[in-house]
Amino acid sequence: MSSIKLLKTCHGSVVFRVHYENAAGRFHKSFKTLDAACRFLFLSESERFGEMTAKEKERCRDWHLRKLIQFYVGKKVSQCETGHLRQSSLDTIKHALFSIDETLQSKLALHIRPREFNGLPENSLKYLHSAYLLLKEMRNIGVSPIPKLKKKVEKPIFIPAFENVDRMIEVAPVREKIAFILASVIGLRISEILALDYSDIQGEYLNISKHVTRNGVIEGLKADVQRLLPIPKALLDLLDKTKLSLNEPLITSQSGKRLSLNYSTTGIVKELLEKYRIGKFHNLRHFAAVSLIKKRNDIHVISKMLGHKNIETTSTIYGRFSGSIFELNF
Repeated sequence: MSSIKLLKTCHGSVVFRVHYENAAGRFHKSFKTLDAACRFLFLSESERFGEMTAKEKERCRDWHLRKLIQFYVGKKVSQCETGHLRQSSLDTIKHALFSIDETLQSKLALHIRPREFNGLPENSLKYLHSAYLLLKEMRNIGVSPIPKLKKKVEKPIFIPAFENVDRMIEVAPVREKIAFILASVIGLRISEILALDYSDIQGEYLNISKHVTRNGVIEGLKADVQRLLPIPKALLDLLDKTKLSLNEPLITSQSGKRLSLNYSTTGIVKELLEKYRIGKFHNLRHFAAVSLIKKRNDIHVISKMLGHKNIETTSTIYGRFSGSIFELNF
């Protein structure tokens, strides 16, 4: 079975060596980073799982907690590379898991008693639970030994006032008008807005099929929900008609380049959001969702518009607004 060892080369540098086996025998491969080593560990073990007999799978019960953590992190590194996980989220996961006491990490994962996890930070417990569930999916364990986590307190959602959103859009420069309208009318995420090209305009619709990460534009979306959404009427007059069908960003920097995710938290956008008491840019997405709820749109339609993978997500976040709420006529 695979394992990762930290080694020093004759030149004094550090490498992470993965020892692994497959049908052809036992091998090892060295990597410069722990991320790359964990990813390889995950891929090699996943391949082995598919070929194992029930008896061979019993050997997985001898995994130390450290290996289970590395295996889980390897999966997350792989997801990050394909654009299905943000780098910031990966960093959070790694910090939560790799900061666990070495004494606990050295114990056999399935021999640790639930009480031994007491005192660990909530984030560490949450991701450890996910790691155990990953093994459970592969039918190697029956239950997760992680103590039941407290139910997450529902985060309050701030919905900007209609008058503030309206005034902000009215005074905003053209580029910012486009971004604000896409977020506040059809609920696009900032990562989806920045990834839009003129070629994504299909008649009266926008094809939402990619998003921006810190590594650039990635095909596919956060929840893998591609969708065609109607172009807001207020947006049509703001677009450069000469660029229709071209693979050029809908909104760009002054030099014509695609904007990064920092766009929503800096410069003129930050100033306008603060001045008109909008809060975070993402609150405009909440504004769009609640506006549609007020207009009695079906929750299934709203869920699809927002790109949620399942309707439960939409209901959990916005179900509280389905009753009597303030008037929002956008």
